[in-house]
Amino acid sequence: MLKELDIENLAIIKKSVIDFHDGFNVITGETGAGKSIIISAINMILGQRANLDVIGPNGNSCKIQAIFDLSYFKDDTYYLLPDIAKSDKTNKKELIICRIINKDKSRIYINGILSNLSTLELVTSKIISLCNQNEHVDLLNPAYHLTVLDRYSKLDDKLKEYKEKYKNYKELEKQYNTFELKRNETALRIAELNAIKEDLETVNLSNGKHAFLENEIKKFTEIEKIQELSNEISDFLMNDNGLFCIVNEINKRLNKISKCDESATYLEDNFASLQPLISDFENEFNKYSSSLNVDNDYLENLREELSDIAKLERKYATNEAGLITMYEKIVSELNSYKDFDNFDKLKDKVIEAKQEVSKLAQLLSNERKIFAKKLQENVKLELSELNLPNAKFEVQFNRTEIDETGGDDVEFMLSLNKGYEVKPLKKIASGGELSRILLVLKKILKDKYGVNVLVFDEVDSGMSGKTARAVGIKLKELSSTSQVICITHLPQVASLADTHYKVFKNDSNLVLSQIIEIKGEDRIEEIARMIAGYEVTEASKASARELIAS
Repeated sequence: MLKELDIENLAIIKKSVIDFHDGFNVITGETGAGKSIIISAINMILGQRANLDVIGPNGNSCKIQAIFDLSYFKDDTYYLLPDIAKSDKTNKKELIICRIINKDKSRIYINGILSNLSTLELVTSKIISLCNQNEHVDLLNPAYHLTVLDRYSKLDDKLKEYKEKYKNYKELEKQYNTFELKRNETALRIAELNAIKEDLETVNLSNGKHAFLENEIKKFTEIEKIQELSNEISDFLMNDNGLFCIVNEINKRLNKISKCDESATYLEDNFASLQPLISDFENEFNKYSSSLNVDNDYLENLREELSDIAKLERKYATNEAGLITMYEKIVSELNSYKDFDNFDKLKDKVIEAKQEVSKLAQLLSNERKIFAKKLQENVKLELSELNLPNAKFEVQFNRTEIDETGGDDVEFMLSLNKGYEVKPLKKIASGGELSRILLVLKKILKDKYGVNVLVFDEVDSGMSGKTARAVGIKLKELSSTSQVICITHLPQVASLADTHYKVFKNDSNLVLSQIIEIKGEDRIEEIARMIAGYEVTEASKASARELIAS
């Protein structure tokens, strides 16, 4: 249960410590006294984002601290709480949540450990439930009805599994659609690239090929001149007065010199080293000379190949190196499109994922329908105890395309009078009737989820008389198994409280709001004010005593 709510500098509350108790806690006060500030404080404990406007005039920050006694929780429920919510310091099972909002940086502490909003919301959602006017609006929205049914059905784990599968399916579908669009968009590009690739492959491109072809063609076009010069070189090498004859004569003379003068032997040795070089040159030159045969077909092929390369260079406005680079880029880009070969495999995966999601959605729907019947019976029984004995409540299903919640559209249907067909809540329920339905749903969901603290913010709005009393009795019944905190304007409800708090403004120059626990005559005075309005009379006090006693 919520033991203590400590508020500092929140709006017009300067400092207030509220000690809550077991059972039925009621908060009353005139309009504008500051009751909504207490709800704001509870909302922030629940994880609502804080606006700097909530900081009061007494400093640059505000603080809200809540202390919960978790000893009321069953062990299995307690151990489901996040670890940060379980205090190891004592055996009290006490939870302390503190929020500090200031203009520089806001902070959240859970049991003294710095935390964040998502963790705070996770922790408090298992402990406390707030029912306010916003939920009246939600109740008119069929999308909220599915949430209520799923909470009642305790489908959290199955919904989590379904949503993971659905997310995977949608990601695959997105990939497939993107793939398909890209494939269609790139079909022309692929055709264009293949055409250029085939064009470039008509020649055997390689670095230096252009220069090689030009040199070969030049060589063969001047073959006669080359042959003539080659013959002359052969004569210089081989005739009677040729190079070898001269070398031989020089060698003879150097031999005679070295015999006459041994110091000149090195000259003979040096000259002897030239002879192998001359011999190697002769061999290579003879090979070259023998290759100088004109092959007209070969020469024509060289010319055609050079012409083809020149045409490609002109066509693509680049040189040989540019053509090679272009070809390599085209091959690389075409390789990147090979993933399209897996298009059919991806399509099969999408179909398989959709079938799996559809199957899970059907299983969810089947379970929802089973629990919907139980919910109908529970709501009807509870409404009969709130002066709606002829109410009929139905959960209507409409099958739709699967989405992240499954394949069901769910809408709550209601008939309040005997003999009338059920219609959507938004078409039939008044504010007071919505409040009663919301109260019933909160009770039923509490029984399912074990939430220990229930906070009601004017859930009795739009009621009076016998109906208001019935709602008060229902709230009182709820407080036998949970702590109930209720803000109300109705004396029929306030008179049933186990603990009564009054919110009021002081009379100082700086308008501040205070909250105190009231008992005895002070409580009678407050309930009398609620009955009579501005002026409390003895008659209204008598009515207040009667309400408290009844």
